Amino acid sequence: GNGGSTPQYKWTQTLDEVTVMIGVPKTFRGKDFDVSMTPSKLSVKGRKSLPGEKTPRTFLEGTLTEKIRVDESTWTLENGVMMLGLNKSAKKFWRTVLTGDEAIDTELVDSRTRISDYDDATQAQFRKIIFDQTQYHLDLPYSDE
Repeated sequence: GNGGSTPQYKWTQTLDEVTVMIGVPKTFRGKDFDVSMTPSKLSVKGRKSLPGEKTPRTFLEGTLTEKIRVDESTWTLENGVMMLGLNKSAKKFWRTVLTGDEAIDTELVDSRTRISDYDDATQAQFRKIIFDQTQYHLDLPYSDE
């Protein structure tokens, strides 16, 4: 599929973004978290301890398997679920979110994407390939001939 789950979180993805969902205490508010994102690392820590615990809990921490655009990545909190929207630096499917987590088979990912979802340069390459394939089947000159 397009994502997976670990004991700490569940995740899904598109070509552009990875969405990570973490179960957190419903009593926690946004100010109770220290969320840190760099292009290659991710960390979600509590700023207060849970009842019966001496130190604040680390909910998620590790090295990302691929790079993200930090300035375009976000997080929200609702009903005990923290959702992290990680904007991918490169349009490709990830096998896992954090290094060391169980990988998914990206061959099984639903990768149907409209050509219009890609940037202009990529759209032009697709159109050239389609044109050249058509020309080939009609035994006509290619775009670069």
